This record gives sequence, C-alpha cells and structure tokens, in this order.
Amino acid sequence: MIGPQAQPSEIPSASVRGALDGSKSHHGPWLAAAVGLLLLIGLVSAPRADAVPIVTYKCTPAPQDCSGWYRSNVSIDWTVLPSDAAVIGCQDKTYTSDTSGTNELCNADDGVASVTVQLKIRLDQTPPEATAGTPSRAAGVNGWYSSPVGVTFAGTDQTSGIESCSAITYSGPDSAAASLSGTCRDKAGNVSASFPYGLKYDQTNPSVTGAAPEHPANAAGWFNQPVAFDLQGTDSTAGIASCSSKTYSGPDSATASFGGTCTDMAGNSAARDFGLKYDATAPTATGAQAARDPDTNRTAGTTTMSASPSPAVTGPPAFSPAPRRRTAGPTTEAHPCPAPASTGPATPAARWDSRSSSTRRVRT
Repeated sequence: MIGPQAQPSEIPSASVRGALDGSKSHHGPWLAAAVGLLLLIGLVSAPRADAVPIVTYKCTPAPQDCSGWYRSNVSIDWTVLPSDAAVIGCQDKTYTSDTSGTNELCNADDGVASVTVQLKIRLDQTPPEATAGTPSRAAGVNGWYSSPVGVTFAGTDQTSGIESCSAITYSGPDSAAASLSGTCRDKAGNVSASFPYGLKYDQTNPSVTGAAPEHPANAAGWFNQPVAFDLQGTDSTAGIASCSSKTYSGPDSATASFGGTCTDMAGNSAARDFGLKYDATAPTATGAQAARDPDTNRTAGTTTMSASPSPAVTGPPAFSPAPRRRTAGPTTEAHPCPAPASTGPATPAARWDSRSSSTRRVRT
C-alpha cells in the first residue's frame, strides 16, 4: 500500500557529511551505501504538510474502472490510504440486479484532508425484445414483392435501452411463405431472440406455353379467315393471373406471326411470339384449257352432221276411224276400223276380228 506523500527531509548533519566524506577511506563504499539508505527511508517516512488520503477502486469483471455497462454480476472493491483515515461509504459490494445506474461513494478523511470519489454502477443482464419488422416499401400486386426489399427491425429494452436492430434485405428464393428474421442489441451488448417477418416473394417471370386458336387450321395447316388465339402460361410460385388474346386477320403470309403476354399474380410478365400460315385471299382465274382433245370429224368453226336413211316401214295401211251409227232394230255397230281390203291371201301372222268394238290383233 502507498503511504502519505512524503515531505522533503532536512539537510544532512555534519556527521552524515563526514560519513559521506569517509567514502574516500577504505570503508568508503560500504559507508556511502548505508548513508544513502538512511536518507531514502527518511524521505519516505517523513510527513508532508500537503499530504491527502488516497482512495482507489476496482470493478470485476472488466472494465476495472467501472465505466460502461455490465451484463453479469459486478463487484466493486475500495482501498483507502492511510488505513486509519475516517471513511464514509467505501463499501465493497456485488451487484446482481439490473440497474440503469446506482451511485457509489467513498469519502476518506485523515484529519488533515478529505477526499471523495463517486461513481455509477450500471448493470443489464436482460436481453432486449425485438418487436417488429418494417419493410422499406409496401408490397406490390396482390401483396407480392417482385424485387429485393429491405426490412428494418425494432425492439424495446427496459434498462440500458436499444443500441441497434437488424436491417436485412430479402432477395430470394421465391416463395409464397418467405421468411426472414432480425434481432436487436441493447447498450449493454445483450442480443434479443430472433423476430420472424413473413412475406410473399416472386421475382421470376411466368412462362408463356402456347396459343390455342378458336378453330383449327385446315388440313394443309393454313388459316383462311381471321382467327383468335388465347395464350396459355404457367407460373410455379404466384400463379398465372391472366394471358392475353390476339386475333390475327392479316397480312397474308406463309410465315405470319403474332405475339402475346402472360402475367402472374405478383405482376411479373412474359411475352412470346407464335407463327402461323395465313391466306384469306381467293385465287384469280387466268385462263381455261379443254379437258380432252377435239373429235376428229369436227373442224374449227363448223359442225358437220351425217344421217343414215330410215329403213322402210311395213305393216297395215293407215286408216281413219268412222263414227258409230245406230239403226232401228237389232243393234248394229259399225266397226270404227273396217278391215282393210285384202290384197292377197290371208297370212297366219294376224287377222282382224270384226266382233270386237276395238281393234285387236289376234295371233293364229
């Protein structure tokens, strides 16, 4: 322990000076060393008129100067010199409960001077609490984020107060139930438990997979009148919100094309072009050609027809029918077609029968 500050000693007496001068004798070196020790003891032990008590302290664990915050039990030890000085406070103790600042005091009075030392013990063993996460911007279409977004966390602490909280940027992976977490740190260095923050995230464009026509192309793969196409697409995260429809009505082309888009529920869009063969124009007739060569008896501009004579017609001669007439008495009918006059003997081929009221041919 360090004693009171020493006063300067008086000038050495003549005997001491003689002893120092004796250093020139054969006992000189030993005698000089002894005198020097005596002088040093006198300087240390001699009191000074301006001496004051000395007060020191130490905290455990570090920092030993008791500055800053402690996160575990902390002890303070006081030392006062001279040991017989009157003290006020100066109690060694250990802190085990959180405190935002408790004053400790030590006053020492040796009857000549008084010294007072005051300090503050701050202890925080309780972690803070993270309470919220706030995004840097609001969510987009249908509550989805489609590009990186920052989230800043906040919290509370009852003793030392919040020093800082996490600030995190979320940039994937895509998920309808994405999550990130942050923490808060208090001024004593305690760290909170993680606080989760959920969001919906999809930054991937959908896929345009096809275009369905309202009616099929013909057998050769051509469309010959305006045709509407409904685009189709897929999206693995947010899902498809809509796909466009496109009606193609020209120009005619064997390599015609049209384009359309699909949009997902997060607002991401993708475009794609599709090809088709289209011809809505009717052909034009430019000439005619006979299906076969002309007949050999035809000449250009003149039609010649030949006829063969009809063969002679044989049979009974023509006759004119005569009207019927009635006479009194038994009915007598005149045959309308009297038998022709015979020009020769009758033949078995046919004969006329006058008994019939009509002409009949009777085979014999």
